[in-house]
Amino acid sequence: MTLPFCLLESLKAKSLLVLCCLWLLSLSLHAQTNEKMKTFRPKLDASPVTEEVTNTTTTTNNKDKGQRQFRLQDNARLDSLLDTLHAYNARIKGVTGYRLLVYTGVDREQAMKSKEQLYRNYPDLEVYVTFVQPTFRVKVGDFLNRYDALRGADRIKGLFPSAVVVGETVRVR
Repeated sequence: MTLPFCLLESLKAKSLLVLCCLWLLSLSLHAQTNEKMKTFRPKLDASPVTEEVTNTTTTTNNKDKGQRQFRLQDNARLDSLLDTLHAYNARIKGVTGYRLLVYTGVDREQAMKSKEQLYRNYPDLEVYVTFVQPTFRVKVGDFLNRYDALRGADRIKGLFPSAVVVGETVRVR
């Protein structure tokens, strides 16, 4: 089956028009997202730098190349920026990560028994017990990536063979 040439050209023009509209829509969404992200970025003072920069010369001894000298500059504005970033990062309490779900059920005694076994056998892992009526959940660990969570699951498979990796907001230390 062949389409007439004018119909084929019309379809090409329509598809080009749709592509252009999608492109403009994506640009608009990108601009909106960029505007929303501005609220999460730290606000820095845009005042001109008037502090004096002090220069220090430091000597290092490298066995292969002898002595080298380089200059360290102490910049007060850089220190201020680092302090701002440190304060911003200190406010972050949790990030998206993974935990191991070792028990889920309605029996409180079994949940507490699982918690005690984890504390006794794996003191380096944090244990979390949550209750959302009528279910108790015992989760363990604060893993930042899935690979580490799977290694943790392999580690506790002896006591909890049904341990499952679940995504959750984890604490940042």
